[in-house]
Formats: sequence, structure tokens, C-alpha cells
Amino acid sequence: MAQAKSIDPQDLKELNDIAHTVEMVTNISAKKFRGKHRYKQIVNARFMFIVVAYRLKENWQGGRTKILARYLNRDHASIIHGYREGLNRIEYEPQFRQQFEMCLEKQYYVETDEDRVNNLTEKVKMLQRELAIKEQIVFDLHQAVKKWRQKAEANERKGLPLFG
Repeated sequence: MAQAKSIDPQDLKELNDIAHTVEMVTNISAKKFRGKHRYKQIVNARFMFIVVAYRLKENWQGGRTKILARYLNRDHASIIHGYREGLNRIEYEPQFRQQFEMCLEKQYYVETDEDRVNNLTEKVKMLQRELAIKEQIVFDLHQAVKKWRQKAEANERKGLPLFG
């Protein structure tokens, strides 16, 4: 089914984040649940994706149903059916409900590549600061040892004790 309109890049990023979360929780790849498969586990993952997206993205411009239909390459009626079935399974299937709750929890913590780069950059900066401090300490210790040796040598030449 060809889609006339594309998905807004920000919406697409959010959908991909949700899909990644559903993948992690259900162990079903987004490629599979976006496909035409009708195996129960794959259909459950698709319903999970629809319900999680509906729950998290209430303010999408253009309507959630249309955006999800484009993303999953389905029509709006299939999305509505998937949403209703997902809600039904949340109510009556404990494992589905548990996975749904895990998806909601994890979705708030999904880390993007950009987040990882930013976090690593901050860690590198912190390590560089720590290294600079430690290098200064080593330099200061070398200077102290150098002064101590000079003083010890001077005392030895004068015949004084080393620690005097």
C-alpha cells in the first residue's frame, strides 16, 4: 500500500524510539512487527507498539492513527483495531500487561546515539579534568622531591644529618 505523505522527521524519530523499546521488551524486531506477519507473538508486538505509541504521543500533529498507519504501512482501521485489541490484552493477559508497563517505563529512558555521544563527551571532559589535576599533583610531587634532594645534598656537603 503506497503512502501519499511521509512522516515528520521528529515523529519518525519518536516512532523509532518506541519501536526500539518494544523490540527490547518483546524480543520481536521492528522489521517483523512492521511487516505482514500474523504469528501471535509478532501481532502482539505490533499491538504493543500501537498502544504504547497511542499512550505516549497524544499531541501528534496530523493524528496518531494516520501517523501510525503510515509507519506500520497499514490503514487507519487496522490501527484502531490494533489499539482496541491491545487494550483488551492489557486488561485480560497478565504477560501482555507486564510487557506494556515495561515498555512505558523503558520508553522514558531510551538513549539515542546523540545522547550516548553527549554522555561520553561529558565523561571524557570529566576524565580530562581529573587527569589535569593528577598531572598537577605528580608535577608538584616531583618538585617537592627535587627540593628535598637538593636540601639533602646541601646538608650532606655540610656534614649535617639528611633530615635536619
